[in-house]
Amino acid sequence: MRFAFAALLALVFPWLTAQNASAHGLGIEARLQDSTVHIQVYYDDNSPVSNGKLHLLDAANLLLLEGTTNAQGLFSFPSPPVGKYRVEVHVDDGHFTKTTIAIPPPSSSDASSENAMVSDGLSRADRTGARKWRMALIGLLILALGTMALKWFAKKRQQTNSISQP
Repeated sequence: MRFAFAALLALVFPWLTAQNASAHGLGIEARLQDSTVHIQVYYDDNSPVSNGKLHLLDAANLLLLEGTTNAQGLFSFPSPPVGKYRVEVHVDDGHFTKTTIAIPPPSSSDASSENAMVSDGLSRADRTGARKWRMALIGLLILALGTMALKWFAKKRQQTNSISQP
């Protein structure tokens, strides 16, 4: 009985205490093309983030650049020198995200004109496409298997307790 109450409390407690929860995440994709960094900021439902406040910081956390995304969630700026930088985006609805971009050295093949992704993490297509739903399905499967395992252990424990009592 105590186990059932604890499980119910674990399920209900987050809903009783939640104050501000967002229904979707925020993503950043940065690409380098022709010595220009092109930033796309988007929600995980693939809609653009307009008027997102963007900050570019160097390794010493010094602010190098700030700007605002347009209606399509885009912001572009000239490529900074070779190195790693942090891009932060704040949105008026309370969302925040950040990523690291790595500006590579110029190469003889002129890779900067190839529209190369320079941000960490998943691309926009991977984050908003079919992979998102596969990951959600895997998460639900893990929860279902965990629940089944807990029920099995509870049943075994109950059987062990009933056998040990005369």
